[in-house]
Amino acid sequence: MARKSRRHRPYRDGIDRPEIRLPKDDKLLFEEPDGAKEASVLNGNREFIRATDYAIVHGNPKSSALRFYAKGDALKVSVDWVQQFVDAGQSVGGTVRYYNRKVTFLKDGSAELTYCGDESKAYNKDRRTEDGTAA
Repeated sequence: MARKSRRHRPYRDGIDRPEIRLPKDDKLLFEEPDGAKEASVLNGNREFIRATDYAIVHGNPKSSALRFYAKGDALKVSVDWVQQFVDAGQSVGGTVRYYNRKVTFLKDGSAELTYCGDESKAYNKDRRTEDGTAA
């Protein structure tokens, strides 16, 4: 069974990763992985999600954090997603809990990832007024 995590723990792997600091009202909660092999995939996914929120909060679809964690089609879709928030004058806040995160390793060495997200306590915010509405 995966352990619950309420705080982001920075990596200690020697890779020069972008710093991602989210505002106090933007909380992302993740189950901690059980195994080391799964942890690599799940930690990368966690940082990608955090980088996406970071780009939305800062209104910057060209965020270096987002570009660090996404490439190719994933980057294009992510940039488009962030741009929709920017165009609408919106940001994000509240709490999203990610759970049932499962990794399947394929024969070619790649991995598939599935997970659920509870966004019931998350909201969109008007970037100008900081007023929040249910997502």
